[in-house]
Amino acid sequence: MSANRSLVLALAAGLCCASAALAGPTCGIFVSPQGDDVIGAGLTTDDPVATIGFALTRALDEGLDCVFVQRGVYAEIVKPI
Repeated sequence: MSANRSLVLALAAGLCCASAALAGPTCGIFVSPQGDDVIGAGLTTDDPVATIGFALTRALDEGLDCVFVQRGVYAEIVKPI
């Protein structure tokens, strides 16, 4: 990750955008315990990825600044990228 770019990890009870209309494919990667860690997932709330670590990688790969984490239990250790 370049020094002039930061990645925001937003933890929330549901979506962290002020309005669901603000969240979308150009906004960030969505994570839910019911998601699936597959290439192409995470760009919408209907198709989230399952782990925060995979979401961080997807966000960097897609050039996105945010990761939206839905409420739930994530049994993982998240390491800075």
